Amino acid sequence: NENGTVLSELLPEWSNSRWHATRNAEELQATPPARRRFFLTFRGSIYFERGGYRARLPRLHDPAAGIVVVGDCKWADEAKQRASLCKALRRNALSAPGYTDLLNSTFCLVPGGYHPGSFRLREVMSVGCVPVFVGDDYVKPFASLIDWSSIGFEFCAALACIEQIVPVLRAVPAEEVEKMQLNGARAYKKYMRHPAAEWEAALRILSARVQYHALRA
Repeated sequence: NENGTVLSELLPEWSNSRWHATRNAEELQATPPARRRFFLTFRGSIYFERGGYRARLPRLHDPAAGIVVVGDCKWADEAKQRASLCKALRRNALSAPGYTDLLNSTFCLVPGGYHPGSFRLREVMSVGCVPVFVGDDYVKPFASLIDWSSIGFEFCAALACIEQIVPVLRAVPAEEVEKMQLNGARAYKKYMRHPAAEWEAALRILSARVQYHALRA
């Protein structure tokens, strides 16, 4: 609803979420795209709520091309109803690198979670991975302060859109990818590096909205 959307923009979902820390985050953040281990990655829960579009992402899995997209079915009843799919997902997940290893990637998929956002975004940006948003209602945090089009890419949740992700990313010039990585690093350090920065950004947005409505009154 509208209140939930506003809250997602002001107070990102990751603020109260588990955090997959990497000891070499700052070093990895400075690693240029050409020196990264993977091209595109995702590792997370696969569930079928919100249109089930997370279940479409593993179609992109292609380890030989540097693309690792793996996950496990979230709920036991889903695993029973979709036994063959969940079994294949589990098999790929068991043979894939761990979550933090997969952050050493040029691009990282950031699909929506149970809400129109995901704590994954903070993790991705902390290591300099260019975010690739997937979803029809993804609410990006601090949208009035951050130009997200200069930091990442966005695709709709339809299968046709997901199938275009890899071709589109492959066509992006290397210098543009490096620029987006730098833009993302600056935004992370300014607005997301620690809770105080997040609260300061939220207060700036609230202050601007109060002033706007005061002028219209």
